[in-house]
Amino acid sequence: MKKLVLTIILLSFLQGCMYYYKVQTVKPVQFNDIKLYDSLNKYLILHYGDSAWHIYGLEFTANALSGKISDLPENHLKFKTTKTDRGNRYHKDFDSNESNVLEEVHLYLQDSLFSEINVNDSIKIDFSTISKAEVYKKAKGRTLSSWLVPIFGVPIIATGILTIIVVITISNGKFVDL
Repeated sequence: MKKLVLTIILLSFLQGCMYYYKVQTVKPVQFNDIKLYDSLNKYLILHYGDSAWHIYGLEFTANALSGKISDLPENHLKFKTTKTDRGNRYHKDFDSNESNVLEEVHLYLQDSLFSEINVNDSIKIDFSTISKAEVYKKAKGRTLSSWLVPIFGVPIIATGILTIIVVITISNGKFVDL
């Protein structure tokens, strides 16, 4: 019985230690916003309809940006499972490191603006046609709690359960070897 309780406690410690990011939505998107993302070397992903591309090599005018379009590599497809209303988990371990999601900024174009966008195209976009930007940022509170709850919460719960067992055992006048 002792071994079982100890095993359960040790396994529950492994349930935490997760990393989370959150989505910050920017509306309306302005010149200074895009200029800031570019100066911070953010990975810009352009969305139009159901498609998405990397936009790079940006040039700016007062009311538009220009850039080249390329396919998104596999390590930048995390946006397909992103929830905008709560924290999203990303992996950062030996097998996979998805922390590059924290460098992404997603620019959404209004529908029906372009007939077609293709890889290797050069594109010019008025800032007024960008309906919103989504900036992915580390969800510090949720990440921290995923590390602290197993470390502190599990021992507290285990101590509470053991205390209840001891109290019940003493009140019944029986002592059980755990």
